[in-house]
Amino acid sequence: MERLILEIPSRSLAHYYRLDNFPVTIGRAYDNDIILSHRSVSAHHLSIDKTENGDLLIENLSHENGTQVNKIALNNQPARAKTQVDNFFLDLQLGQLKTRIISESTQIEDTYSKHCKGWFCALLQPFWSISLLILAFIAVVLGSYLDTQTEENLYYYLQGSLTVLLGLFAVTLLMIGITKLVTHCWQFFPILSISALLVLVPELLQHLGHFLNYWFTNDTPLSMLGFLSNFLLLPLLLFLFINRLNRYPSLPSIGFAILASSPFILYQVYDVIDTGSLGNDFSDEPAYNQTLSYLDLRNKPTIDIDQFIQHSKTKLDGEINQSLNDYQQQDNK
Repeated sequence: MERLILEIPSRSLAHYYRLDNFPVTIGRAYDNDIILSHRSVSAHHLSIDKTENGDLLIENLSHENGTQVNKIALNNQPARAKTQVDNFFLDLQLGQLKTRIISESTQIEDTYSKHCKGWFCALLQPFWSISLLILAFIAVVLGSYLDTQTEENLYYYLQGSLTVLLGLFAVTLLMIGITKLVTHCWQFFPILSISALLVLVPELLQHLGHFLNYWFTNDTPLSMLGFLSNFLLLPLLLFLFINRLNRYPSLPSIGFAILASSPFILYQVYDVIDTGSLGNDFSDEPAYNQTLSYLDLRNKPTIDIDQFIQHSKTKLDGEINQSLNDYQQQDNK
């Protein structure tokens, strides 16, 4: 018969107690077999005994917060659990403290290895982290230069770029602190790589979108790339960081990535709605005059001035003749 283990999670690492000698009492009082310091646990909270055939008898001793076994509250009668099953486990909740009883054959999580394989694991290397940071800074400076319609000195472009760089380091320090609390280890360079990608990729997608817009004379490419950058990039990078680098399961990684990025996504939704509500307002500049860049190229050849004047004259003469015909028809009536 497999030995049973009581798992007690904590803020740092989980604690495990082998259940060898029965009965076992659990509570905050010092005369218990297993002493728990959680404030919602009673002085004498739970008693676990084993029958002759190996079943567990779980008796609630608490009169304050009670006990739940597999999310079912215990009453005055002890609960019975059969242990002669493969991968036995039993969820317990003592007050607000969640614990579980497991067997020795319970499968454990994959071991975290710093020497992982794959292209994404290159983000662990200091060389790539610093390289991505430098590229992100260059991309921000270049974007500031291309978006400025007047010629300015170098300090003007660096001023706005340094603000973005400070925000990048603030996000990095925040993620480092959260990761330290969750994984209990420092991961500076992977998080620096993620933060640099959060700045670098949107800048590259924006320049690519403007180029494709002008090339195809259509706003669709920038809109699609903007959707990718605003709504999918942050959850994707967080998922890869949690799942690929920290070896967490896929479903919890997806849930945490969506939850952590939800404030940013909601802000982007608000910005899209606000932009859409103002989209039909008057502007003193044509749409493409607001997005011109030094890198603009078009798929169709550009016509010269004489061709443009001839084309405009032909089209304008046709519209004038059509207007005169419509006026004469209305006058004859």
